[in-house]
Amino acid sequence: MRRLINLLLPCLAGCASLATVGLPASAPPRDSVSLADSEFEPSTDILGIETVYDSLSGLAGRYDTFFIHSRFYKQTRRTTHQLVVRNYYRNSGLRFWERANLDDARSLEVTPIKRDVESCSGYGDCVVGNAVSAIRPTRFHYEDFGIGLPDELIRARVSTGFAVKVYARSGETMILRVPPRIISLQLAALDSIAKKYAK
Repeated sequence: MRRLINLLLPCLAGCASLATVGLPASAPPRDSVSLADSEFEPSTDILGIETVYDSLSGLAGRYDTFFIHSRFYKQTRRTTHQLVVRNYYRNSGLRFWERANLDDARSLEVTPIKRDVESCSGYGDCVVGNAVSAIRPTRFHYEDFGIGLPDELIRARVSTGFAVKVYARSGETMILRVPPRIISLQLAALDSIAKKYAK
């Protein structure tokens, strides 16, 4: 019996750690609105609350998130918005998220921000205790991209929220639902900045 336990312990330890071998955990999602403001810069960035969505990636320690990034231009008082999305997944290739539609079928512009690959190069050779992992080497991809949001959309949906369906070149789709609270807090921060720089 003791021999059986000794054989099982390395495997049990491996089961808990194999999902994140070689992959440091993501920082926890931002839970408040953040401002990047300086008297020396022509614009102010408002980074909204990060919302975790279920992308079914199954990657432990990884957060699939989206947040609203607003930019206020002090001289022109113009504002731009993007829904910034991070998507992790296991796959043999990149998905290339490239187009998006609003819940009223309106097309929204998608801008790639960053695409990268993370992997445990030793996945097939990772030693856990005295046991060697039998899991094949796996690539972990992530993509960051922005979805353009018109200012009138943000303000019109402050009490209802909105949903966006995103389409990848590889054929995958996902629906992101932005709740009213996120929009309300974003606009409150944005309007306070606009008031601060009112002429």
